[in-house]
Amino acid sequence: MTTKQQNFANMAHVTYNKLQSYKSLWESIPQFAALVDELKTTLDEFATAEKESKIVTTGSTADKSGAKQQAIDAVVKISGPAAVYALNTNNLTLYNQINTSKSDLKRVQDGALAQQLHAIIDEIEKIVDALADYGLSPQDVADAKTKTEAYDALVNHPRELITKRATKIESLADYIDLLRNVLTRIDNMMRLFDGSEFYRDYKNARKIVDLGGRSTSGAAPAAQ
Repeated sequence: MTTKQQNFANMAHVTYNKLQSYKSLWESIPQFAALVDELKTTLDEFATAEKESKIVTTGSTADKSGAKQQAIDAVVKISGPAAVYALNTNNLTLYNQINTSKSDLKRVQDGALAQQLHAIIDEIEKIVDALADYGLSPQDVADAKTKTEAYDALVNHPRELITKRATKIESLADYIDLLRNVLTRIDNMMRLFDGSEFYRDYKNARKIVDLGGRSTSGAAPAAQ
């Protein structure tokens, strides 16, 4: 949330609380009461959207690093014996497809690594029955596949979180517009109380105060 949005939201909360202090003066006016209810509902929805906008992505980055290492280790484990099988059977095409090392894989960008790991596993799955004599079991291949899928999911997860957070942040601006709209209508209704203490207190509440403590007169439309 931007500082400007926070300042406006703070002003809206202060204004709502001030209205509540004078409830006995407006609660018998149906349209006035409806506007105050609308203000409260919008403030509540804004608070929920603001909370959801604080989605944290750093934890996913840390998880991804560990999952990446596990996937690489598991694939290298099965690729070594499988590469020997390929050489023993004079299958150089297969050898070139599956032969790799930890250092080679670590140099591959995240966006392409998962795809490369899956490709190696797919080729080894085709010959898994022939690899028993090489110390590999179907479970070893399944373990590599599971760990690669876990890593693959985490590669995309932070992007999803960032997209979701951006959407929520954009929605905050929408709620600011809604708050501005309902407050403007309340401003007009407040003309019923022009000259009263209620009116003066309301106008003061409608002044936006920034987070540094300075009031910004004219930053919000005030009752006239």
